Amino acid sequence: MHATMTHLLDEFNDVVSADPDLAAAEKERQIHLAKERIQSRTALEPTEGNTQVKEAEKASFIEDLMKPVGRAQAWAARTNNGDVAAQLKISATDLHTTPDIQLTGKVENIMTVLRSVVGQIESVTAPQLDALDDRLDKLQSRLGSPRVKIGEREAAGRQAVLEFAAATKVLTQQHDKIVRSYNIANPASPAEQRQRELWDRWKSAREIVDAPTLAEASEVATPAAPAKA
Repeated sequence: MHATMTHLLDEFNDVVSADPDLAAAEKERQIHLAKERIQSRTALEPTEGNTQVKEAEKASFIEDLMKPVGRAQAWAARTNNGDVAAQLKISATDLHTTPDIQLTGKVENIMTVLRSVVGQIESVTAPQLDALDDRLDKLQSRLGSPRVKIGEREAAGRQAVLEFAAATKVLTQQHDKIVRSYNIANPASPAEQRQRELWDRWKSAREIVDAPTLAEASEVATPAAPAKA
């Protein structure tokens, strides 16, 4: 569900960035989704670290990570966004010199910041960050890490569920309601045409995505009719 809506909003970045309410809602949702990925990764982390670090793969990952970081740093400087600038005060050298045991946590913090600006920076997209997340998952297994306690993994799993639920709550209580205003009968400008197009795509995507859940709920809520004698 969330991946579908993220890709749709990324496609309509011009509409999102022009609407402060929708941009704020999407920023909040992406932060929850970033936290969910972090907790899910912790929950699935192997109990024993692998000390065979692939330095070439690590170097390649850092190089590609710094591309969206650089875009976000430039955007923060251009828009005088001090918060993002402070949170992304990092260089490739900093990452290369970070101990392997700390690298994943530092990268996850960076990814959380990058997720928060998706929809505001056209060149920083959700699919790009998803690909980096997948690479981090693979790289992490090659980084030396301490044994993860089972209790910590279970707690991370529970927190991941809560973050996913929080992201879904934002989607239903903010996005769905804001996008209703794009149901424009006769779009008079290119901007309104884009808004109407987003409304049509959004309505269709939400109906398709939610249909199985609604059907299951209906089956549970409606008892079977008693058999006739």
